[in-house]
Amino acid sequence: MKYTEGKWQVYESPFAPAIIIDRPRRLIATCHLELGSEGMSEATANAHLTASAVNGCISVNTDNPQAVGEAIKEMYEALQDIVKEASRTHLPIGADLADSINVFGKQALAKAEGKEEQKQ
Repeated sequence: MKYTEGKWQVYESPFAPAIIIDRPRRLIATCHLELGSEGMSEATANAHLTASAVNGCISVNTDNPQAVGEAIKEMYEALQDIVKEASRTHLPIGADLADSINVFGKQALAKAEGKEEQKQ
């Protein structure tokens, strides 16, 4: 299955539904909800969520980003287990590996859980 390559972006207009594009004037998808200001803001949020998810998956696996999306839960749970076990285990692992697990593993989990501000 082929997907639309390139960075997906959201184009917002007060007069149209939120649309996802990969370059100017090239439509990938639209997000519709019932008319009204709340519906449009939710449609826009859905468009941003979709574009963000697709871009994140593409950044990990350009050949098959869908595989990343399907594996996210397992990768998250594996990282949780690694961080938890590393803090309980006193194995003679190198300081660099221990630091990576404690610092970067915990930061990645916090970001995924929305406990850390995402960099724009």
